[in-house]
Amino acid sequence: MAYSHYVPRFILKNFGNKISTYNIKNQKLSTNVKPENVFGEEDFYSSDVENKLNRKIESKFANVFNNKISNIENRITLTRKELKLVKKFLLVSIIRSLGSEDYMLKEKNFYNDLSEKLTVIYKNKGYSNVQTKEIIDREIPFEEKQISNETIHDYWLRTLEVILDSDGTPLSIMENDNKTYPAFRWACVVNTAYIGFWDAPKGEEFVITDIGMTSENELGWDGIYNQNHKKLDYVLNLFNQVNTDEQKQYLYGIARNLTYFHENFQMFSISKNRMIVLISPFFKFLKMNKLNYDIANLTNIPDWRLFEQNTCNYIEPNECSDEDIFEYKITKLTYAEILYCNSLFLDRINSFVGFSNTDAIRDSLLMYYKLTHTGLTARVNYDELMTIILNGDK
Repeated sequence: MAYSHYVPRFILKNFGNKISTYNIKNQKLSTNVKPENVFGEEDFYSSDVENKLNRKIESKFANVFNNKISNIENRITLTRKELKLVKKFLLVSIIRSLGSEDYMLKEKNFYNDLSEKLTVIYKNKGYSNVQTKEIIDREIPFEEKQISNETIHDYWLRTLEVILDSDGTPLSIMENDNKTYPAFRWACVVNTAYIGFWDAPKGEEFVITDIGMTSENELGWDGIYNQNHKKLDYVLNLFNQVNTDEQKQYLYGIARNLTYFHENFQMFSISKNRMIVLISPFFKFLKMNKLNYDIANLTNIPDWRLFEQNTCNYIEPNECSDEDIFEYKITKLTYAEILYCNSLFLDRINSFVGFSNTDAIRDSLLMYYKLTHTGLTARVNYDELMTIILNGDK
């Protein structure tokens, strides 16, 4: 039997030589645990997937991480090839820790559910059955290969393998005969966004969870009726203000990207001091087109520093090359901003959250409680952990 990490060990080591973890299911706090003994399970992956994780992504990303990301100050410089690798790592990070049957069944049925929703929408608009089918067929990218006796767990492992055997882009995934809907759909999400690097302010730390990432939805989002629609609605309304086909096609492309990346941003803590953030293309769209839009309508941290887009230096004019240079300014969060970001991590968790000690999580936990009393519906109960902290047990 092999102990498999769903959060890579080289990431965990950047949270300290010892890590404290809290299990929300049994309300148990474990302190001073070695990184190699947390965020993993016996035989979590198949041996083939474990081998490919090490060989095709972790070792390659660790090299870029150690040499070009982890200890760099002010600006991070990546080639296009390295940027692809970073995005592939984030794509794998999204899928690798979410092997639950409920999650993967929902992902497998995503386009079937979408078809049902679109059928109702377009029939209510008076479209014929033929017209409705043509529209739906354009939304479904391919027909999945059906494998006899494949379990949902096997489907999840297949999804991981498809991603690992690709370069992480939707086009590369489409070329794989065993491609799955979640592999393709999440590749579209990750590759639609642009990235940023956010650092903790002095004296503060990020938390790490067993999911490894979290996100911010639009203000007012409730997960049921009020979805992430503000950004998309704004772009669609601009269609009435443009005249040329070229302008309309440009707006269509932005709208299409927002149907994939509908959240404001997704965060991945890669050390106790730094995060990689996937940012909605909407913010870049606003800046590039000098549009006057108050982002305070969307986010609890309307700080334009956080959404600053990268610069790109092309090796060949008007041509993309693996050696093109991308430069990213590292943005340091304020005290209030890191507490809010950690609160989002605390709200999205399977079983475990990790931190260096209870002092490092106390203020973020207090912020989480504050947010849950001002509109955020808490998904996790931390009463026992708060009791431990208030009693001074470290």
